[in-house]
Amino acid sequence: MDHYQKAESSVQSYASAYYWDARANMAQTNYFEAIRKLVKNEVLGGRDEASQTNRYENYRKAVQQDLNHPAQAFWSALIDDLKPTESTNSSFYLFAARYVRVGEIAKAKEWLAKAVKNHDRSMENLLFDECWDPYRQEKWFKEVVKAVGLETWE
Repeated sequence: MDHYQKAESSVQSYASAYYWDARANMAQTNYFEAIRKLVKNEVLGGRDEASQTNRYENYRKAVQQDLNHPAQAFWSALIDDLKPTESTNSSFYLFAARYVRVGEIAKAKEWLAKAVKNHDRSMENLLFDECWDPYRQEKWFKEVVKAVGLETWE
């Protein structure tokens, strides 16, 4: 995370630094900091600050309302945010990764299959998204990784 924060302070207009810093914070379950970084990323990417602050406020509220299960609350809020675009969203991988994070493995597999079928560019994230760690040794996961053309590790 230090190198993302260094990039943020060196080039404050570098949106991707905030995005990757947010991803690192999500992996460490620092959801409030992740939300702050995501808003900054969106604004630097040209989106309206007020609308993005409002959008991400829904995630913040979800976590605040369930501090005993912040991961479930955060990822469920993100799923709810994406649901209106389910039929038109081309990032099937995002749905899969979010569903696996809330323990809905069957839905995650369904969305991974769509991602493979549609050559979703986000599938490269299979290699480093921590949400897949519990499944990396499972046959179904190895088959997905192979179908994408990535290498599994032992």
